[in-house]
Amino acid sequence: MENQPAKRKKYCPNSGDGRISELPQPLLHNIVAFLSQEEATKTCVLSKSWRSIGPTRPKIEFNEMCYEENHKKFLSNLDSTLQVYRGREICLQEFILCVSKINTKSVSLLEKWFPIVLLDMGVKRFHLISTLSYFALPSIVFEAETLEELHLKRCRIESVEKVLSWRLRNLSFCKVDIEEEHLQKIMSRCPLIEHLAFDTCHGFTTIEVQNNNLKHFEYLEGNVDVTIKIYAPNVESIRTVGNASWLHHGKTFPCLTSLRLDRCRIDSVENVLSWHLRKVSFCLVHIEDEHMRKIMSSCPLIEHLALDACRGFTTVEVHNDNLKHFEYNHSSACLEVTIKIDVPNIESISIVGRASWLHHRKTFTCLKSLVLENVVLTQKDFDSISVNFCCLEDLKIHFCSGFEEFQLSSRSVKRLHLAVNGPTKAAIDLPNILSFELLCDDSPSITLTTNSSEWRSLILLKRELITNSDTALLFVKLNELLRALNHSRIHLHMRDLPLEVPNGYGGFGEPAVIESLAFSYRHPCSSLEAFLNYFFGSFRPRYIEESFYPRSEAEEDEDNMDAYHAYEEENYRFQEWYAAARAAQRHGLEDEYMDLPAYPETNPYGEENELIDRLWIFLMKKEREDRIWQQDLEEVSVETYGRNGVEWRCVQSENLSQLELPNNDDQKIRFQLKWRERVIMPS
Repeated sequence: MENQPAKRKKYCPNSGDGRISELPQPLLHNIVAFLSQEEATKTCVLSKSWRSIGPTRPKIEFNEMCYEENHKKFLSNLDSTLQVYRGREICLQEFILCVSKINTKSVSLLEKWFPIVLLDMGVKRFHLISTLSYFALPSIVFEAETLEELHLKRCRIESVEKVLSWRLRNLSFCKVDIEEEHLQKIMSRCPLIEHLAFDTCHGFTTIEVQNNNLKHFEYLEGNVDVTIKIYAPNVESIRTVGNASWLHHGKTFPCLTSLRLDRCRIDSVENVLSWHLRKVSFCLVHIEDEHMRKIMSSCPLIEHLALDACRGFTTVEVHNDNLKHFEYNHSSACLEVTIKIDVPNIESISIVGRASWLHHRKTFTCLKSLVLENVVLTQKDFDSISVNFCCLEDLKIHFCSGFEEFQLSSRSVKRLHLAVNGPTKAAIDLPNILSFELLCDDSPSITLTTNSSEWRSLILLKRELITNSDTALLFVKLNELLRALNHSRIHLHMRDLPLEVPNGYGGFGEPAVIESLAFSYRHPCSSLEAFLNYFFGSFRPRYIEESFYPRSEAEEDEDNMDAYHAYEEENYRFQEWYAAARAAQRHGLEDEYMDLPAYPETNPYGEENELIDRLWIFLMKKEREDRIWQQDLEEVSVETYGRNGVEWRCVQSENLSQLELPNNDDQKIRFQLKWRERVIMPS
């Protein structure tokens, strides 16, 4: 019996303790390190053995924003927690502190604990974030020998006495005020830095890095023009965004794989090129044609090339077999650029700006996405898309020139976005289409043939088409256009309402059922009722909603004062009518308030729900002789969609005044209209 092995402890799942509790304490500490500070504290209730695990995990994270402006409680909890760690002589892996209020008490507490956290507890990763005001960083921070990562936000570094953090590998400054002398001292004493990042920092005019271990460098948006000097032969990625000059004095970067320059001046582009370079992005960078050719010839492994608002070149010629994604964007370019792409394996092409695309009718067997905007095209280009782009699924053609009509046929295209100026004729054959979008300022003549049974179409009518056209003629052309799309779920968006609407019923044969009508308006919507009455003569939408389109600064400057004065002048009269109409609705006397006064343009400082109320009153009015469409309208309901919702929700109410209408941009509201079944789609 003496040699009998000891019995294993029986595990009982309901005992409050488990096998995980038998793990070594350092391993348990690593497990709870993945939890938040609050979640880690809650582990104390799991069992007796867990009482000391959560509160002593090797990661401390405190955020003053979580204390609901209770600054005193925040400082008290921080102090008591650090007292526990200090008493148990626990080494910290990570310390994250986010402070909002910088005052005498908070500064005194941090100056007390920083030396202990950094020197005695041996923290490796230190994050200090000040959300409101700048915090004067103690010099002791750079004396922590165990420090491997340092992330500072909204700090002011006034002195750097000693730099002993020779293990530092990741250094990130965001909104940090530091003098050039202190910055260079840190750079020279930390030779192992692999990741160096500056975001909106100031206090210096030069960044000089001589580091063989540097792998990633990032400089974003400084307040002054900064000179960047990088001597790092092993750097893999460089990104500069903002006013900066990059001087490399002929140094090469053989390991560079990602290069992004945004508004950066560089003394010689070709010297920074690398055979390993795979991603290149230039924005507002001056590149000559010769340099552009060197980029293409010296970097055969490039997979992603992006040129945004760059200048200096007239031709981009790409023959790299490894290129997967190409982007050219210069919508304000004065000179036309010629783009030649002969890459069989490319997957996406986006060309936006004055450009001619020469592809020599090559076959693109891997191309899935093609965007062409303001590009010169001919019928040969459309023929090439039809024949040689066998895998193309997404096609966008926006405001391109060189044609007045075209033919397009593709079995692979599933999503087509078309934006045209002027009267365009198009014959489109897309058997497998899923989505079709059309933006136009004139009434195009389009025929679309497909075998697809489930697809949607979105028609966006620009403001110029609506306000400058004869309304009756506009509806005739619109009816013809929608007949060509009658097998899809049609969504119609109007960027404005007609200035003048004919009286009466705008019927053109059997009304067409469309999925939704959405509109915004720039002018006073006194014509709202007349427009809807005329519209329902031709179309029967299942849903009606309002769309808010962003307006240009020129439009705002032009209309702001006039619109506001018009609102002030007419608002009082409308509000009187509005209150009376709502009262009449509650008592079933809507007919006594049929004539609406001219409704002023939406007040930028007022409520947006008044239009919703107005639509409701219009749709719920009793039948009148001039409203033939009301005979087919069976039911009107209201649906809302909130930011946290997953679907539209029907609001059950017979009186709109009982509804809680949305009062912010995160909520939406729409009307659902149920029409009689006898209304069919036009053939």
